[in-house]
Amino acid sequence: QIDRAALCDEAAAYVARTRAANPAWRLLRRRPVVLAFFDAPGLLLRLDDDGLASAPPGATPDVTLATESLLHCLRDLRGANTLLVNGRFRVRDRESMDAFFAHFAACAANRRGRRLTVGRLITLRLELWRTLVRRRLFAAAPWAFRRTATRATPPR
Repeated sequence: QIDRAALCDEAAAYVARTRAANPAWRLLRRRPVVLAFFDAPGLLLRLDDDGLASAPPGATPDVTLATESLLHCLRDLRGANTLLVNGRFRVRDRESMDAFFAHFAACAANRRGRRLTVGRLITLRLELWRTLVRRRLFAAAPWAFRRTATRATPPR
C-alpha cells in the first residue's frame, strides 16, 4: 500500500511532465474522477487536471483500483494502457472509465511520439465533429451509405 502523500507527489510530477510535453494540455477540460482503493479502505481521492486532492466526504467512487496501479499509471507512459489490459480496476459506469483514461491519453500519445499541440487538438476536434455529422446523416438516411459497385442505392 502506498500512502496518500506519495500518490499526491507523484500526481503533481505527472501533471508537470505532461504539461511540459504537451502545449495544449491546459486547453482540455477533463471531468474529475473520484478514486477509491482496494488496499486503502476509506481513502477517497479526486483526480482532476491539477493532480490528486481529497474527495468530498460521501462522494461515490467512479473508479476503484489498487494504490500501486495508480502509482504505475502516474509513473510510466504505458501505465494506463497496462491497467486497461490487466483489468485490475472496477468502474461505476462507462462514462467513469472514459473520464479516468482521458487523464492519461496525452501520456499515451507521447509514448507514440506525438505531442498534444493546438493544431493537433483542432484536428482531433474536427475529426470528432466529422464523425458526429456522419452518424447523424447515417441515422437520417441509411440508404445513402449502402454502396453498390459504383454508386449509392436509393430506397425502393
